[in-house]
Amino acid sequence: MPNINEDDFRSSLGASLRSFRENGGFTLEQLAQRLGVDQANLSRMERGERNLSTLVLRRAADVFGVRMDAFFNAPGEAVELLRAGDDARTDVILDWAAELQRDMRAVRALNEDERV
Repeated sequence: MPNINEDDFRSSLGASLRSFRENGGFTLEQLAQRLGVDQANLSRMERGERNLSTLVLRRAADVFGVRMDAFFNAPGEAVELLRAGDDARTDVILDWAAELQRDMRAVRALNEDERV
């Protein structure tokens, strides 16, 4: 099993997002607009210089009509991070889970605001 660090994981996830964007025929500007982020930040995400929030990842999955886990499977082997068991990787996964919980609360709040 390859040893994947956080930077490698972020780079692989960004490369996967770029691959979906290019194969989907989107420019950086077009996808940034659809995801609700600015073009510079999207470019940084694709280069692995900035983390993708779970909310941005969810929006990207919606744009491309795929499940969120599709971004973890192509390209590269970023999914190996989730299979690894050492403490550093576990901490990264727990941080992502906490971020997902925060984002889900934000989505629920937005949904409740739209119903009012």
